[in-house]
Amino acid sequence: MVLPDAPHDSGLLTDPDMQWAFHRWQEDSPLRRAALAGMAYLQGRGADLDDVDLAGSRLPTPRRLAGHRSEPRWWINWKWRGHAGIPYCVTRGDCWVEGVHPTRTRPLDALIVEPGPHAAAFRE
Repeated sequence: MVLPDAPHDSGLLTDPDMQWAFHRWQEDSPLRRAALAGMAYLQGRGADLDDVDLAGSRLPTPRRLAGHRSEPRWWINWKWRGHAGIPYCVTRGDCWVEGVHPTRTRPLDALIVEPGPHAAAFRE
C-alpha cells in the first residue's frame, strides 16, 4: 500500500515524549518521513504506543519510562532491516509496517504484514 504522510495535526511531533523518536533523523530525512507515516498509520489502527518498536527501538512513552514493560506488538521498519524476524514477530503481534524504499517526496510504498488465521498456533 502507499502510506499517506502523517497529518500535520497528528501531534506526533508536538508530544514531548515522542520528540526523541523523531529527532533521531533530520527534518528532511526519508527515514523520518517513513517513521511519522508508519506511526500515524498504526495510531489509526488503534496501536498502543507502549507496544510499538520503531526501527529497532521502543518508544519512550510515559508508561514505559515509569517502568511498564511489555513485548512489542507493532513494528515499523524500512529497507528490509530486520526482515528475518518478521515471521516470528507477526505471529505474536499485530502488524509489521515495512517501508520498502522511503523517499523524501515520492509516494511511501509500504508492505503491511499481519498475522494470518493460523498464527495463534505459533504463539506458544
